[in-house]
Amino acid sequence: MTFRPAASFACIFVLGVGASCAAFACGGSSNDGASTADAGPDAVSPVASKVHPDASPDEPFDAGGGERWCASQGQHGFCSDFDGAKVFDGWQVFTSGAFPTSPTSVASDRSPPRAFSVTAPAVVHDDAGAFPDSFFLGKLISAKAPTSVRAALDMKMDALGLDDDTFAQSPIMLALARVDGLTTFYLLAAQLSVRASRTEVNLWGEGPDGGFGPSGAGTLTPLPIGAWVHVELELQATATGGTLTVTYDGKPAGQATLVGATTSAPTGAYLEIGARSEQFHPHDFVCAFDSVVADVH
Repeated sequence: MTFRPAASFACIFVLGVGASCAAFACGGSSNDGASTADAGPDAVSPVASKVHPDASPDEPFDAGGGERWCASQGQHGFCSDFDGAKVFDGWQVFTSGAFPTSPTSVASDRSPPRAFSVTAPAVVHDDAGAFPDSFFLGKLISAKAPTSVRAALDMKMDALGLDDDTFAQSPIMLALARVDGLTTFYLLAAQLSVRASRTEVNLWGEGPDGGFGPSGAGTLTPLPIGAWVHVELELQATATGGTLTVTYDGKPAGQATLVGATTSAPTGAYLEIGARSEQFHPHDFVCAFDSVVADVH
């Protein structure tokens, strides 16, 4: 069982029960305010993974008789307010490494009462045998021959964990994807990369032969630390490749273009949020997320 960026990409995400890996159900469109995670193809993380024992806090939602945020948002391909019976309802949970600091829920005024928060503990080069930990949530949204995916969410980085621009944190990833049996291919993908002095976006895609294709990058308005920001990303496949447009609080934050990707026969889109900290960072990375919606067209 594999999870691949493209048909012959070198990076292959492999499920191996004998290798201490685990897979979790992942599926089509849903609102977490109305249902739990959908049935669908399994997917796994790029390294040996496990669900954290505290990944599903069991505190019940209590809106004091009020309406949940997702219930008030109309129809979307996916909606998550992190206020269900379990914080991660509707998501697929991935972890790697020891991850000694648990993900948790925090109070939020974005879609009250709570948001998802995650901490990636500091890992430096001279930590003996250390490898950066990751904890992230993924959602695969099924759609018929989509050409674009749009995701909107509230995000607050309380601590970036970096002193310089050598490495980056990657809190958001968005992709048009194709599911073939138990394998998912990223056909056109964008990943947010936040460095100490700048914010970037990295794009990659499928090549004409169905294998590893072009890649590119663009510079965005730097994301602030310690403040909520409403981030919107729209990834659009084009005849010559693809484009990503990003806004913060409704204002343009930047755009990036990829030339040469083919994006052949997508069957949906994939959204990922959290702490994908597979690079070294000398301090803890702390980030919260709330009010997530995604639509595939």
